[in-house]
Formats: sequence, structure tokens, C-alpha cells
Amino acid sequence: MAHMIPAHPKDFDPASHEDVVFAALSHLPDEFYVFHSLETVTLGRNHPYAMHESDFVVISPRYGILTIEAKAGSHISYQNGTWYYSSGLPMPHGGPYHQSVVAMHHLMDCIAESLPNFRRNCKFLSAVWFIDLSADVFRRISLPMEATAALTLTLDDLADPTPKILSIFDIPVQGFHPERSITAQEFNRLMDQVLCPAFHLVPSPASQNQAIEQRFNSLLREQYRLLDFL
Repeated sequence: MAHMIPAHPKDFDPASHEDVVFAALSHLPDEFYVFHSLETVTLGRNHPYAMHESDFVVISPRYGILTIEAKAGSHISYQNGTWYYSSGLPMPHGGPYHQSVVAMHHLMDCIAESLPNFRRNCKFLSAVWFIDLSADVFRRISLPMEATAALTLTLDDLADPTPKILSIFDIPVQGFHPERSITAQEFNRLMDQVLCPAFHLVPSPASQNQAIEQRFNSLLREQYRLLDFL
């Protein structure tokens, strides 16, 4: 079983069926770590403030990092360069494939801020999961240039997503050499410092004394105003 972070799905729109994908990904082998609704923030000289959410991020120290954009609905369409939901509303952010790629790059930037050399040893990929679309129907669709069947999961993969996930990780990535891999130390730093750090905020004695002093000064000001009134 995969390590699910958090252990249960975060809040989500029931129509998205993200709980179904969550359950399917939990059956990946135990070397995989799966994050649901992972939010990233980029801020710096080369990047204006931006926040992005990845529906799912699958991580393995052996294979790399995969961002997945999950889309529910059996009547998703693509016309005149625009993706549409089953409801007929246009999808934001340029559609699911572009959205998944953007999420991947945001995650890469966030990791690079803390671990500058991590990217050279890690393969990054992005994919789309059409939850309600069968593989047979998907094969008969004429896909736009940004989409490819190799980076697409379907309804058929819900029973066992492992073969498809492994086939995606097996795709060559320009600039990444197959002999490279994440070391155990790098993976631990990624998890502990970037993706799921743990901490407890405990006020120091100095901060507690400062708070008491501020409350005391506030009380004195109230007394001054009362005396002035009298």
C-alpha cells in the first residue's frame, strides 16, 4: 500500500470524484508516496507570487515525481482550442494537460528553492486522469497536440493504476539520464524539509514576557483615559 499524505482525502468537490482516485492510488506499492491536493507557492525575483494546487502528486525515490490532474465527467469535450466540462463550462488554466504541466513546474521551483541540486537526479512528469472515460472510448478520440495517450489514465486504471503509473515513469525525459536516481538522503530531505515538514510552535519565555508587558501597557493606557475622563 502507498503512503497517503494526508491519510484521508482533503476537502473536495464531490463531483470531482477525487476520493475514487485517492482510493485507487492507495493501492500502489509501498515505495510510493501520494499527496492529495498539494499546494505550492512561488515567490522570488524571477517569479511573481503564484499559488497552484496539484490534485495528486505521486513520488518514488526510485522513479521520480509525477503530478496528476484528475477530471471527472463522461462528456468532457475539446473545441476550437478550449477544453469543456460535461456541464459545458470551459476549463480554466488552458485545460487539464497544461494545468498538470504548470503544477509540475511550480513544484519543481518550490523544491529547487530548498534543494538546488535535486532536479538533476529526479525525473519530473505530468499526467491527466479522466476518471469516467474508458480506455476504449479514449483511443477513438482525436487528441489536441498538447495531449498524449501515454500520459493519460482512464476509467480502466482505477482497478489497478500501478502498470500505467510505471509506464509513465518509464517515458524518457529530455536532459534526464536514466542512470541518475534520488539518494536516500535526498529523498529524506525532500520529505522532511519541503513536502511534509513537522513542527510545533511553542512560545518562548521572552515572547510570553513581551505579551504580558504589552497587556500591562495597554491596561495603563486604559487607566490614563479613565483618569482624563474623570
